[in-house]
Amino acid sequence: MIETYCSGGINWNWYLQGEFDDINKTVHVFFYDRWHKYDTPKHPRAMPSFLDLMETKERELYGIKVNGIEYLVTNPAYVFSYSDMSHLEME
Repeated sequence: MIETYCSGGINWNWYLQGEFDDINKTVHVFFYDRWHKYDTPKHPRAMPSFLDLMETKERELYGIKVNGIEYLVTNPAYVFSYSDMSHLEME
């Protein structure tokens, strides 16, 4: 199932979207980036969550914890190379 999660900060909201397989605990990541809370009027529709990215020292994403549940990334890549916004719904 394609899910979009939001993890907030002081001035920014971080968004991660992927196709999550809850049975196999895997995720195919589509998008990861941030929106400024005050300068950007429209944000992606997302579920609030606690995100913990698991990366190599070269910043290659290999896993994600969403609200404490760990998922293995099926398309590992540099953490900021996920830019497929074609599935995002904006508020």
